[in-house]
Amino acid sequence: NVEDKNEKKIICYIEAAAAYRKPPLTFSAEDMDPNLCTHIIYAFASMDPYQFTIVSNDEEFDIVQGGYKAVTGLKRFNPQLKVLLAIGGTRQDAPHRFSSMISSASKRRDFIKSAYSIIRQYNFDGIEIHWEYPGKTYVINI
Repeated sequence: NVEDKNEKKIICYIEAAAAYRKPPLTFSAEDMDPNLCTHIIYAFASMDPYQFTIVSNDEEFDIVQGGYKAVTGLKRFNPQLKVLLAIGGTRQDAPHRFSSMISSASKRRDFIKSAYSIIRQYNFDGIEIHWEYPGKTYVINI
């Protein structure tokens, strides 16, 4: 649809770790106005370096306390809202993990199955692969 292509997208990030900031800087999904954004990206989950599956960076907050469900639950207040889960981020080994994952069909398949599973389980609309510096060797303290 041509009209859809011309509509502005307002993409908002929410970092799960913001829930641990000291007040007044604490911020969680409950603090968001779901009508301000067309898309919300929940940052970050990781990829297991051996199984190539998506894993929570903070299982206690994301799963036990309901961080994933809280952010996807915002769609109740804005049915057009799209909520995605960002995988990767600034972890020191994230570029290497993604490079390793894309190097083999079976690893890609495992990652895709995992993505499909987490999307369905927590009602995400998709994932964002947050791959900083693809193709670069990640070097620390040089």
